[in-house]
Amino acid sequence: MDKLKIGIIGAGGVGKFHVREYNNLGCEVKGILGPTKENSEQTAEMLLNSFNIKTKPYHEFDKFCEENEFDGISICTPMSLHADFIKKCLEKNFNVLSEKPLVYDLNLKSHLIAKDLFNLAEDRKKILTVNTQWLSIFPVIKEYIPEKITNFYMETEPGVKGMELLSEHLAHKNSMLIRLLPNGNAKNIRFTEMKEEIVVVEFNYSNKQNSCEVRYVFRYKEKKPKNVIFSINDKKFVRVVDENYQQKFVCDGREFKIEDPFTVSIRRFTEAIKGNGSPLANQEEILENLRLQDIILGEYQKAKK
Repeated sequence: MDKLKIGIIGAGGVGKFHVREYNNLGCEVKGILGPTKENSEQTAEMLLNSFNIKTKPYHEFDKFCEENEFDGISICTPMSLHADFIKKCLEKNFNVLSEKPLVYDLNLKSHLIAKDLFNLAEDRKKILTVNTQWLSIFPVIKEYIPEKITNFYMETEPGVKGMELLSEHLAHKNSMLIRLLPNGNAKNIRFTEMKEEIVVVEFNYSNKQNSCEVRYVFRYKEKKPKNVIFSINDKKFVRVVDENYQQKFVCDGREFKIEDPFTVSIRRFTEAIKGNGSPLANQEEILENLRLQDIILGEYQKAKK
């Protein structure tokens, strides 16, 4: 297969790192789509200046699609726009990688909307997945994952506040929990802290094999590097990032060097397009993730009243 042809919808924020990673993987970023002509042109100039990547700016979706035969699209817009753009891209027969969460619906029907989108992807024989990148570390720490899991803790540092503090990073934490305990159910959800800059949620999550106490911490931080800490039972893993952004996790004094999870996620998507494997997150995990997201956000809305 020739170079994969990629499009980015929303390349100004995290989307610029999608552009960089695709370029590093030998893909051709054919175009970027922004909300206005001025915005998209400014973003294209920024990509050229920052990464020496030349790509064509668009602000009209139809023209963006008509002028390019994309093999894959990354959707990096505000999360409320994900579902609409996913549907449009699948209808154009493009494979889709969306930033997390795959779908964000204030009416708490994200998992139902996503189910329809996956049905459309299946009909069109296209890949649909989400960038929950921390799943990439499971092969590295597999010997530390016990058969019986009784406690799971994860702390991350989103760069947003308030409601978005929770909704922006729930998908990451849920993805880890669901990989550890598939087909589970959440009970007794409670928020022990609810502030603009920190939210803490605790609940029980159980499946047929395990009953696990879960604690998620969302702590606002503007600048990188940002902490990623998680523990499984009594084993605590702390991410360490050096000056060259090389990453590792440390547990019990032992170092686990990892490839940048973001890079792994993008590469797995491109490999799946080529027919050489599958994305990091599968359909069942993503739908379960969104179902849990709807439940937790629903309880958050109740607690805020």
